[in-house]
Amino acid sequence: MISLSQHASLFDDQRANEILDIIAKETGVERGLLTPEATLDELGIPSLDLTQAVFEIESHFDVEIPVVADREGAEFTTIGGLVAHVLTTLDRAATRRASGEAA
Repeated sequence: MISLSQHASLFDDQRANEILDIIAKETGVERGLLTPEATLDELGIPSLDLTQAVFEIESHFDVEIPVVADREGAEFTTIGGLVAHVLTTLDRAATRRASGEAA
């Protein structure tokens, strides 16, 4: 599990800024509120908006982001967790592509 300080350092990744921009656009949440420790519930992000944001992230980065349909048991509850999950998925996809595996 990634600590809060590790989540914060992930936000230094340029891709994290792109992810946050997409989340803000798709959810209508002010970009400045999308901090690593902010929870999806605190921000009032409906699951449909979150799903749409994930679809847009997938389209933007040309990857499939595995998520749990119902937030119960999801790997993330915070913006930092979501960004970490997406970045991990992007890194795995890049590794697979570099090694010639199917993405």
